[in-house]
This record gives sequence, structure tokens and C-alpha cells, in this order.
Amino acid sequence: MTNFSDLGIAAAPTKSFEVKDYLIEPSKLKEGTLCLKLQIVKSGELRVVFTGSKGLLDQIKQVPKEKLPFFTTIREENECFYFS
Repeated sequence: MTNFSDLGIAAAPTKSFEVKDYLIEPSKLKEGTLCLKLQIVKSGELRVVFTGSKGLLDQIKQVPKEKLPFFTTIREENECFYFS
């Protein structure tokens, strides 16, 4: 049986990225809320992303630092964002 990768057809670009580290701190934009600062690698480039998404904040709080880094994508569901 032939593998798709053997056909020489370009694969669809991936939307996944690697989460290297995170920091949760008080938001500078909205008083009384939290901000999630994610250090990620996307397409080989180190980036920093800021979000106040409650879904992402709730999930990342459950990730022990010793389990970093990890690969993920982000999905939107009912106007909220989640790691998947």
C-alpha cells in the first residue's frame, strides 16, 4: 500500500504549534481579570501570545510545568477557545 507522503503532494499546512512555557498574571487591559502569556513555536519561529480566554486559562492551569513543552492546536467552541 502507498503512503500519501510517497505521492509527492504537498500536505495541507498544519495549524499546530508547540507550547514552550506559560505565565498567568493580572491583565493590564481589563482590571480584575487574568492574562495568559504563552511562549510558543510556530513554523520554527519563537513567539509570545497573550490571551484572556477563560477556556485556555482553565486548561493551562492543569498542565504541570514538568509536562512542557507540548504540541497543540486551538479550537473555538461557542465563542470560547480551547486547546485540543
